[in-house]
Amino acid sequence: METNNAADVAQELERLRARVRADRRDTSMPMLVFGGLVTFFAAAGLAAGRLPASGRHVTLLLFWPVFTIVALQVLWRISRRRALREGVGESRPSYRTMLAGYLAGLLLVTVVFTPVLFAGVFVPMVWPAAVLTAIALWQRNRALGVLAVGVGVAGVLETYYVVVHRGVPQDWLWLQSVVYAVVGLGLLSAGLAVRHRERAAS
Repeated sequence: METNNAADVAQELERLRARVRADRRDTSMPMLVFGGLVTFFAAAGLAAGRLPASGRHVTLLLFWPVFTIVALQVLWRISRRRALREGVGESRPSYRTMLAGYLAGLLLVTVVFTPVLFAGVFVPMVWPAAVLTAIALWQRNRALGVLAVGVGVAGVLETYYVVVHRGVPQDWLWLQSVVYAVVGLGLLSAGLAVRHRERAAS
C-alpha cells in the first residue's frame, strides 16, 4: 500500500514538474531561439562563402561564440518577462546563470584551449548541440536533451563526410548551408509543435 502511495506521489510530482515546465516554455523556447539561430547561420555561411578564405574562416569562427551569447540573453529576457507577467517563475537555474557560466567557460577556452573555438568553423552543428545539451542537463529536460543529441549527430555526420572527402569543394559550399537550413527549420518546426502542446498543458 505504501509502495503504491509512493508511486502515486512520484507520478503526481512528475506531472506537476511537466506542467511547470510547460508554463515556463522551458522546452520550446530554446528550440525556437536556436532553430532561428541555426537558420541564420545557414544564410551567414552562404554569404561568407563569397568571401576570401580568410574572411570566411573569421566569420564562421566568431559566429557561434558571439551569437550564443545573444541567444542566451534573449532566452533570459523572455523567461524573465514571462515570469514577471504570469508569475510562473524563471527556470532553475535561470538563463542569466547559464549565460554567466557560458561566458566563464568561453573565457577559459579562449585563454587555455583556443582550438576548441575552431569547432564553429569545422563542426558548426556541434556547438549549438553542446549548448542545448547543457541547457537540458541544467533543467533536467529529457525532450530537449534528445533534440540536442539529434543536432549533435547531424554535426558528427557532417564532420565524417568532410574528413572522408578531405574537405568540401568550394563549388559545393552551398550544400552545407542547405543542410544547416534543414536542421534550423527542423528545430523551428519542433519548437512550434512543442509550444502548441505546452499551451494545451498550461
